[in-house]
Amino acid sequence: MYKLLIVDDEALICQGLDAMIHWEHLALTKSGMAHDGIEAMKSIEDDLPDIIITDVKMPEMDGLELIKEVSIKYPNIHFIVFSGHDEFEYAHKAMQYGVKHYLLKPSSDDELNSVLTELIDELNQKNNQLLIHKTLLENITEHSFGRFLLGDEFGKQEWEYLNRLIKLKIDLDKGYLILFNIGTSIENYHTFALNNIINEVLDVNNIILRTSINEESVLVINKTDLFDLKQKISLIKAKFFDFYTIDTTIFLTPVHDIKSLPESYSQLHCYIKTHLYFVKGKIVEANEFTRLLNKEVSYLNYDFNPLNIALKEGHEHDAIQLLDTFFTQLRHNHYTKDQVQLSTLELLNELLSHIPATSRVNYLKQFLNGINSTHLDVIHHQLNLFIQEIIHLYKEKNILKYSPLINDIIKIIMHEISNPKLSLKWIAENMLYMNKDYLSKTFKKETGIAFSTFLMNFRMDKACEMMAEADENRITDIAEKIGFGNNPAYFSRAFKKYTGMNPSQYKEKE
Repeated sequence: MYKLLIVDDEALICQGLDAMIHWEHLALTKSGMAHDGIEAMKSIEDDLPDIIITDVKMPEMDGLELIKEVSIKYPNIHFIVFSGHDEFEYAHKAMQYGVKHYLLKPSSDDELNSVLTELIDELNQKNNQLLIHKTLLENITEHSFGRFLLGDEFGKQEWEYLNRLIKLKIDLDKGYLILFNIGTSIENYHTFALNNIINEVLDVNNIILRTSINEESVLVINKTDLFDLKQKISLIKAKFFDFYTIDTTIFLTPVHDIKSLPESYSQLHCYIKTHLYFVKGKIVEANEFTRLLNKEVSYLNYDFNPLNIALKEGHEHDAIQLLDTFFTQLRHNHYTKDQVQLSTLELLNELLSHIPATSRVNYLKQFLNGINSTHLDVIHHQLNLFIQEIIHLYKEKNILKYSPLINDIIKIIMHEISNPKLSLKWIAENMLYMNKDYLSKTFKKETGIAFSTFLMNFRMDKACEMMAEADENRITDIAEKIGFGNNPAYFSRAFKKYTGMNPSQYKEKE
């Protein structure tokens, strides 16, 4: 909605214009009335309007002076000049300040609302173009910023060219580079949901640059207090864990100029590569990882990406071969026990990311004794068995015919079937933190039926299973257990529609 201010030295004319305007139809809100230019300037400062209808001849400050001053201070405000025949020259001068619309006194309702409609259409078109430009610019900037952070020469050249092209000027004041790491075993919608939570908790006006690189969300935030920032980051971490039970590791370091960002990002990654296992799920500040990076730590520089890919695709033979290669390199380099433990913990950290978060503690306890063993063969054997278990988990998961997102929704249905409030809207807001309409379209596209139909069918199938069990399941109990609450009558109607029989008849048949 656009806000409109009426300015005329005659109160009756102001009231008349107010009565003539189709406020609701044009989606306009009242910013107020003023009776000269000085009063109008005060009103503008208190409640910035989008449109001003103004007379030309007024005491104190006339319409031309008002238009001139506003066009300098508030260039996005648009004017409609409301002038008498003998004041046309004044209206003509107003055009020099960019005024495109004028009305001659007296004007009819149709004339006034026609001019307003024309101006609103222009504003809508301009705002749509600005939105398209802003979205395009954000996407281009995000892509270029990612390449710039990675430090490759082409990325640097691309970033410099973009800066010249759009005259991107960024002055860092109390700036921080923040990296959110959610692990390697994630789905695309996890990153999407994390960014939604970031936008909700942090002041987006202070986020001056952002990008996503693999499993990481990276942003530069400006003009922020460290204590306040850490509190908000803790809230982001907690919210994401509540929805997905994924423990995010967050790194933050102060930055003072844009050119130093690739070096800061590189330092962060050097730290992550050597110490992520020890700090996973924590908020790590610059002083901690700078201190550890300055210590000489030797570790096996091993690329785990091929192993991660083999595990996800269920290629057991390839995964075992890659594990053998890892331990062959450890033996070949004659690492000390401490160095072996450090490298093996890094490998274990990768493997743990492939199993559900709720099971990681048990696996960790199981393998720590092996990692502390003096025998490299013992560690090798335990991790070999662990890889076989991971492959088995992925094979089971890949049997499911739906995408990970739809599988998650179905798991929620199974877990929450007794919840009377269970709906796609409830799941979107309380479990997945995603847009309900997007979930609805995706669910129907993959399953072929609407979520509400799927849920009702699932509940009815569950009811049939329960009725086939022992007689202790009364109909009222079944209704409550599958989410109909204390409304067994509604359950009976839904059950008859689904099976052709009421619950009592079906139970007798069984």
